[in-house]
Amino acid sequence: MKYLKKTDHGVQVVYTNMDAGCMTVLPGIMVAVSLLIFYFLPELGIIKGLIGLIIGIMAFLLFGGILLRILMIIRRKNPVLIEVRDGYLMDRKKKVPISEINEVSFGWNQGRLGGIIFPDLAVQTIHNKRYYFCYYNLISERAIKELVEQYILPFATPQCKSKWEKHFWRKNKAQ
Repeated sequence: MKYLKKTDHGVQVVYTNMDAGCMTVLPGIMVAVSLLIFYFLPELGIIKGLIGLIIGIMAFLLFGGILLRILMIIRRKNPVLIEVRDGYLMDRKKKVPISEINEVSFGWNQGRLGGIIFPDLAVQTIHNKRYYFCYYNLISERAIKELVEQYILPFATPQCKSKWEKHFWRKNKAQ
């Protein structure tokens, strides 16, 4: 799979430049539209102008923040978002022993503000600490599922494996 890159020490989850470029288009358009709203505000009436101002500010803050975050990720020059290496699940800032992972899930979550905007790989350890590994919608969910099933679950706790199987059994049965 193009997102999973095997190394001598484990596997890296990497994004492609094409995915990063595509991910910047929509936020870029939305930032331009919000700036265009500000341009036409003086020509609107007071009520429409106030509504336009509120919508423009909200759109600019939301999509500008998304665009800024994606551009910061691209600017790093290192396409590795998540890595499984030497028994640890890690990104640039966090390092979690896989043998201590008690629960794993991925996708949109409400555990943190960023999880509403970008999907995460969320893990909970046996010490009840939650860690979030963001993949910024640059990696397919199929690749994240493969990462979990091939490189995390075989070395995680038995509770983690049973929770994963129950979760995906219910999910697959509902579809």
